Amino acid sequence: MLLHLTNQNEKEPRSKSEVTVGVTPEDWDPATSFVIDTKRKNVLNTGMDKMSAHVGEKYYFQVVYKQNITDGNENVTGNLYSEVDSILLTRRTTLHLALQKMIPPSVIISHPFVKSVEIKSNYLADFFGNPRFIKAAILLPSGYFDHAGKIFPICYRAPGLNVRAIALNGMMNKKEFTDWWFSKDAPQVIYVFLDSQGPYGDTYQVDSENNGPCGKALTEELIPAIEKLVQYNPATKMRYLTGYSTGGWVALALQIFYPDFFDGTWSYSLDRLNLSITG
Repeated sequence: MLLHLTNQNEKEPRSKSEVTVGVTPEDWDPATSFVIDTKRKNVLNTGMDKMSAHVGEKYYFQVVYKQNITDGNENVTGNLYSEVDSILLTRRTTLHLALQKMIPPSVIISHPFVKSVEIKSNYLADFFGNPRFIKAAILLPSGYFDHAGKIFPICYRAPGLNVRAIALNGMMNKKEFTDWWFSKDAPQVIYVFLDSQGPYGDTYQVDSENNGPCGKALTEELIPAIEKLVQYNPATKMRYLTGYSTGGWVALALQIFYPDFFDGTWSYSLDRLNLSITG
């Protein structure tokens, strides 16, 4: 459970706050009240030490209850949250909040040139001992439906830190982008938005002891399903990667770990990378 406080009212506190208080409820009956006592050792916080300088100021607050165990992020499908309320800050402040809302499932935009894929991963299900799903969003090139049977290059966009496949929605909602994408100047390439969802945060799309065989799930389960859907032929050797920031690191890592699977990568503005070359 996370309590957010902020003196800014441009966004909901759960999206941006100066103070966050976190605690894991134990043996909590949802029908009864739960008290967050910031003096207890099991209650963690950031920013509380600066609150005394703001006594008398108006603060907005909101609480989030994380119950989606498959996603390490906070503002994701299935988590509960309260309405935003406000107080004039005092040295002893008591807040009363109710978990009244649930974050709905994210939906990829409906568009003739957009497809979404979500499959059950057997690799991840075996690792976690319960069903696990992986997904992606696909943007088709403007000439995709004009050339029956043509094999287009396919680009996999490695997401930045904690970015989801729904990032495609933001691009498709920008007229400047769509005007360009459906013009003769845009590349004729299938563009795939990968999803970094994981129970402990970003999976980085690679195998790990915590997040499980994410690299195997990507290359052996998700990508074959995507390429069957868009009729891509791997023998054409036109499967490549791109990404920036954390996505740049991920794209380069995937190219290094799977050199015979991906046919090239364009990584830019990537996180710091340390390479050790021997031989």
